[in-house]
Amino acid sequence: MPPATAPAPAAMKSRVATSTVLMFASFFVAALFDYAFSAGMTWMLAPEDYGALSVAMSFFLLLSYFVGSGFPMSLAKVLAEREGASRGLIRYAVRGNLVLSFLVVALFLALTLGGPLSPGEHYETLLIAVAATILLLSVGTTLHYALQGRMAFTSFALLHASKSVSKLLFGALFVLLGFGVAGALGGLVVGGILLILAAALLLRKHADAFPEDQGLEEAEKRRFLRDTGAIFLGSLALTLLMNLDLLAVKYLSPVGESDRLAAYYQSASILAKAPLWALIAGLSVFFPLMSREAARNPAAASALLRKVLRWTLLALAPVAVLLAAFPGILIEILFPQAYQAAAPALAVSALGMGALCVCFVLTRGLQATHRASTPGAFLAVTAALQVALLVAFIPKWGILGAAAATSLACLAGALLALGASVRAFKLRVDPWAVLKVTTALGLLAAVVAAFAPATRLEALLAVSAGLFAYAAALLLLGVLSPEERRRLARLLPAGRAPRDEAASPTEEA
Repeated sequence: MPPATAPAPAAMKSRVATSTVLMFASFFVAALFDYAFSAGMTWMLAPEDYGALSVAMSFFLLLSYFVGSGFPMSLAKVLAEREGASRGLIRYAVRGNLVLSFLVVALFLALTLGGPLSPGEHYETLLIAVAATILLLSVGTTLHYALQGRMAFTSFALLHASKSVSKLLFGALFVLLGFGVAGALGGLVVGGILLILAAALLLRKHADAFPEDQGLEEAEKRRFLRDTGAIFLGSLALTLLMNLDLLAVKYLSPVGESDRLAAYYQSASILAKAPLWALIAGLSVFFPLMSREAARNPAAASALLRKVLRWTLLALAPVAVLLAAFPGILIEILFPQAYQAAAPALAVSALGMGALCVCFVLTRGLQATHRASTPGAFLAVTAALQVALLVAFIPKWGILGAAAATSLACLAGALLALGASVRAFKLRVDPWAVLKVTTALGLLAAVVAAFAPATRLEALLAVSAGLFAYAAALLLLGVLSPEERRRLARLLPAGRAPRDEAASPTEEA
């Protein structure tokens, strides 16, 4: 049932907008430290060692979604939909996720520690560090997403950024102390411990948002597990699309070159996935709000999806153009000269990651509106297509083949997601708006090309000038409505941080 009192629409929009800006600020901090970690390790480690770290990190990212996409997301969805959801639900989700993590970690170690998927004897310490971190995250991530479900966006953002900060600080410290690649992963272990402690403290702070235990009925448990399974399947397929390519480079490349090629491919992947990490930060606000609207006003939920998709495309398009048209310039900004070998793979990967961003938005929308089984089905087909293409392309074309295989699979996933969403969310295309945006993108490319940058500083200036030209063109061509321009103007100055909704659950967005 709707709450007895609700904020006015203007106040609601302001709070949602400010929360979204907060999450993007959180992403910026997290991304800054994540990229500092990834780029810094290219300078602190030899390419072969960095390749080993990249393989271990791909294992970590893949496994982390096993424990971060099922129980935690389902918990956030239920807490957003139902004010009366109790603390018992959180404990039930933590126990379920912990059991799942033990099963996943046991299978992972059996396959990789001397098993058929062993990446090499020198990986043993790295694999154990990854397994330990996954066990810690199964608890910490579930508690973290409980804050998201209760709209405690300030607390959620704080934890989101802190994970990346601890990874960089402790990882770099351990490398400097002489622990090498294993030391870099030590930052993940410390971060997992800190996440559990910090999330528990913040949940205690927001204790009033969670009613006393009322017990979970068997029907509630079955419904919760059913939702968890559907969300898990769709999220797992997205995770495979994001991480399977680098592991395929490791296993399908010649043994003597696999770590070095993995290092080059990872440098391309880091840049290509930049817009995806920004999108995930924004979806941290979108998903619980969409879940709540779907339970109360399906038409409003569809309108919210259309707005998020539009802004995603506007923000994503210039980044995709830069990555695809000027890959060497962007690699020059972050990485040593040796990593220029990854430029062709980056250009191809950019297109695939752009398609994956669209797929992410639509999949989260379907999951939030009780259509979670749909993306689970079509994304499973997409993941299978990716595997087949990776096996076919990598032996022939190396890292360029990995990028092409993943991009084609992501494009297929985006098309399938659009097919499932067009009628569900009443999507449509405005040809006149498409022409205007294309003109702005052409201006961006022309400005960057005119700079012809030869140094790292010149590359930074060229990219900045191109993005400024794109933004100016959007304004001058009238792509943004007057209302959108006014909202952006209000959000640009430093404003007051939003108060966590969890502090007063009757005031719901």
